[in-house]
Amino acid sequence: MERLEKLATMRQEPSLENQDVNFDSLPYFAYGSNLHPDRLGMRLGRIPSGRRALLPGAQLTFEKRGVDGSGKCNIEMTGTPDDGVVGALFAVSADERRLLHEWEATTCGYSVISAMVTVEEIVVEAFTFQARSELIEPGLKPFDWYKRFVVEGAIHFGFPNDYIESLQCHPSIPDPRSSHEQR
Repeated sequence: MERLEKLATMRQEPSLENQDVNFDSLPYFAYGSNLHPDRLGMRLGRIPSGRRALLPGAQLTFEKRGVDGSGKCNIEMTGTPDDGVVGALFAVSADERRLLHEWEATTCGYSVISAMVTVEEIVVEAFTFQARSELIEPGLKPFDWYKRFVVEGAIHFGFPNDYIESLQCHPSIPDPRSSHEQR
């Protein structure tokens, strides 16, 4: 529980504190490659501002089988009080939510779920994506470029060092394709 409380109450880096995030729009909790502002920007057509957030009672895995056969991020809801997935909360418009749904759900095999996340000691209901059960495959490894998006997004939002280190230590594999548009 101590780790979870520490993650939930940490202050943002000064460069993030003054960003205007309108949570009256649609709050989106990103935890995988969409953590990286440039990656999310490619999907939305703009780079939204965001805040570090925590989804308690969940664990981050790379066990979702991507369309390319590699491991992609997923949230496994454990209900365990000490577990927590650190991510970023972004305010998106209804049109941007449709774009994300089209990409994540229609193309990539995720389902939209509602999650209660903590951002700056405030609990916010947000939408996020969770892998469909038929696409969960333990033992998958992400491609190195995919893991890099996740790690760089975590660094951008000032995630705790131990969380970043756990992402960095997660095994990854090179993409056998010489040029890949997602890199």
